[in-house]
Amino acid sequence: MQENEQFDPTYVQENVEYYRAQYGNFKQFGRTDFNWAAFFFSGWWCFYRKLYVLGILMIIANYIPGLGLIANFFSGFLGNSWYFQEMDRNLSVGDRSTAGVNKWIIYVGIAATVVIALALCSLMTIFMGVFVSGAGNPRMMY
Repeated sequence: MQENEQFDPTYVQENVEYYRAQYGNFKQFGRTDFNWAAFFFSGWWCFYRKLYVLGILMIIANYIPGLGLIANFFSGFLGNSWYFQEMDRNLSVGDRSTAGVNKWIIYVGIAATVVIALALCSLMTIFMGVFVSGAGNPRMMY
């Protein structure tokens, strides 16, 4: 396969060699390898790679019981393809506004995950207290 003119390392910026090889597979065979980062961090990976609409959809899907794991598998198997389609579309019209990565999303993702985990723990504590106290008024042991 010849070097494709559409692949632009300045557009990708991070992990260029990995994405160059995956882009070659995408153009030659129409598929790419499984992306583990996209699988484990689906919505956050989309935001990192500036796929904003997909990022929102993935984060919402991860909070719907039963749908999160399915969304993560889709992201892992199709994430690179989505990224390359977006890259080709933007470069074909000369739009470089989505070039590069959002490095700050790493910190936002960590902070949001901690806040959500704390909120869920608080809600579980509140609900468990309501269920336990309503179950016959158990005696407190000191």
